[in-house]
Formats: sequence, C-alpha cells, structure tokens
Amino acid sequence: MNDKKTDNYHTLLDILHCKPEEYLMVGNSVKSDILPILEIGSKAIHIPFKVTWQHETHDDEVDHSSFTELNHIGELPDLFNFMK
Repeated sequence: MNDKKTDNYHTLLDILHCKPEEYLMVGNSVKSDILPILEIGSKAIHIPFKVTWQHETHDDEVDHSSFTELNHIGELPDLFNFMK
C-alpha cells in the first residue's frame, strides 16, 4: 500500500472482508505501519530496523493494548505460540 492511511486500511479490509479486530500488521515503521492500524482497531507488531527514514521517525512511546514490540522477526513464532 503506497499511502498507509486509516481510510486506505479500511478500504483494504472491506475488500478482504476482514474485520479490523481480525487483522494483524507486522511492520518496521511506527508512524506508517503501526499507528494507523491501531487507530482502526486492529493489532500491530513493531519490529524495529536499524535504519529508519527521517519521515518515518516517531519518538513517542506507543501505549496500546493491541501493540507489541519485538527485537527481531525471529521472535514471532514464540509470540504466536504464546497467543494460542
């Protein structure tokens, strides 16, 4: 998705016939991958990358019950095993 805005995510979920609470985003940008997803009521996992474009920086801490931050993608399987 080129323009990661809440309206566009709503459109995507409508096309997929997916409710927001059934959608999970895994991304490396808090600003464009995580915040819009949390705003529409979905879950989000942030996996930071060592290099972030200046326009993607977000310095504030994300405090949301549907937000998880991992150190690297290798932690995803353990997270999903925990969630079962």
